[in-house]
Order: sequence, then structure tokens, then C-alpha cells
Amino acid sequence: MAWRPNTSTATSAGNGSTTAKATEREQAKRILGEVAAGGDPAANRDADRNAVIDRRNALSFRALAELFLAEHVTAKRKAKTIESYQFLLRGHACPSLGDKAADAVTHAELAKLHNEKQASPHTANRCLAVISSMYSFAAKRGL
Repeated sequence: MAWRPNTSTATSAGNGSTTAKATEREQAKRILGEVAAGGDPAANRDADRNAVIDRRNALSFRALAELFLAEHVTAKRKAKTIESYQFLLRGHACPSLGDKAADAVTHAELAKLHNEKQASPHTANRCLAVISSMYSFAAKRGL
């Protein structure tokens, strides 16, 4: 058997930096203090997660597309690209998927949309690429 350095199986919390450990200790003390005062940190965490899920469920595909166009595309893209994204989302994707909840759109529905646009493969592919970018934007924003 070959010699291998540093093959310890011990694990530790954090990344080993003293500031990270101090921050973790402070967070643990805060949580313990909350519990001692009669609070329920786990319930608070679950309520926060459920609020995010409720907010995401309320967002339609069309609303997400408009948010994406307003907050991301107009801020980061050139004028012709903005026009292209608007054309693809408003003209092709939203008529098919607009009223559906954004998180309820399935791969099968996207494949159907892609197949419906088979007369223009470039448009079909660009439409899926823009939708992918839109969902990446939503994931980064926690929507």
C-alpha cells in the first residue's frame, strides 16, 4: 500500500478559518438565546422558506418574462438584443405558456413549444435559449 499524506477521516465544521468559526459560534449563541426566550428558530426558518415558495408559485410565466426583460435584459443587453428577447418571449413563448405558473412549466411543454416552431429552427433554438436564461435569472434571484 502506498503512503498517502493527510488521509485523516476526521471532519470539522466550517472551513478552518478562525473568523468563520467565530461567526458560527455567534450564530449558535444567537439561536440558543432565541430558544431560551421561547422562540422556535426551526419554525421561523420553515416560514421563511414557505414564503419564498408562495411568492414563486404566484409568479406566472408572463410575469417572470416581464420581470426578466425589465430587470435583466434592459440593464445588460444592447438595443437589438433587447428587441430580439422581447420578440421571442412576448411573441413566441408567452402566448403558449404565459398564464401558467412559472415553476409549473415542464420540459415537455418546452419541447412542444420548440416543436411548434420547427418551420424556423433558429427561432425555436433562440427561444429556448432565452427561456433558459430567464430561468437562470429567476434562480439567482430566488424567485
